Amino acid sequence: MMELLIKKKGIPLAIYSNKHTIYKSSEGNITSFGVMMDKLGIEMIFANTSQAKGLIERYNSTAQRRLPNDIVRFNIKDYDQLNIWFNDFYIKYLNEKFAHLPVDPVYEFVELTENYDLNLVFTISNTRKIVEGNMFSYNGYCYVPYDKNGKVVKTKTSTEITVLYFVLENKVRMKYIGIIYDCTLKGTNHKNRQVLINVK
Repeated sequence: MMELLIKKKGIPLAIYSNKHTIYKSSEGNITSFGVMMDKLGIEMIFANTSQAKGLIERYNSTAQRRLPNDIVRFNIKDYDQLNIWFNDFYIKYLNEKFAHLPVDPVYEFVELTENYDLNLVFTISNTRKIVEGNMFSYNGYCYVPYDKNGKVVKTKTSTEITVLYFVLENKVRMKYIGIIYDCTLKGTNHKNRQVLINVK
């Protein structure tokens, strides 16, 4: 959603949301989503009153109740068709019905520069250690890093590395000594032991 918003409108100066744990952890710490927004310079504003949260929930409920009926009404058959229809038509359709002109007409979006790489923004960073076989584990899967020549990046066991999950690309990469390496899925962690799998 944020990728579409930024590409179509630009980078917003602020986002107004409820306190769902996607946006704010129960301990009050910054979340992965919050880190991404901070990279873009977007201020996170949280609804603190029941009245403010009610406005958000009422609109969301309105949109959620309409969507299933409109999917049938517009004869949408599958997810691919749904995505195109929703982004190219339905958003504009809802805005024409429910949007209000802002009190302050100042445009609160910053234009995205042509060479700006959103993939570097929408990443989740974690620390892991290399295990036997030049592998590391992430979310229950084992990965092996490769250099640009397709050779395995050989690193000593127990070496600490940074794992980068690129959200928009759905790819896992390794960062070590300032260099980012592509990785190949090699196995799964099953009851604290590695199980290799064949992946082409």
